[in-house]
Amino acid sequence: MFDRYDAGEQAVLVHIYFTQDKDMEDLQEFESLVSSAGVEALQVITGSRKAPHPKYL
Repeated sequence: MFDRYDAGEQAVLVHIYFTQDKDMEDLQEFESLVSSAGVEALQVITGSRKAPHPKYL
């Protein structure tokens, strides 16, 4: 279905958390999912918001 390059995939991970839900286990799970898909995480960028914005979620 999808072609994979022999060199592998690379990605920059962006993880946004909400101030009331800051749980580092979510980020660890995200990184594990990326790794299990055969993707190399080059950088992890994290950020926070007070609440979800309806326009983007």
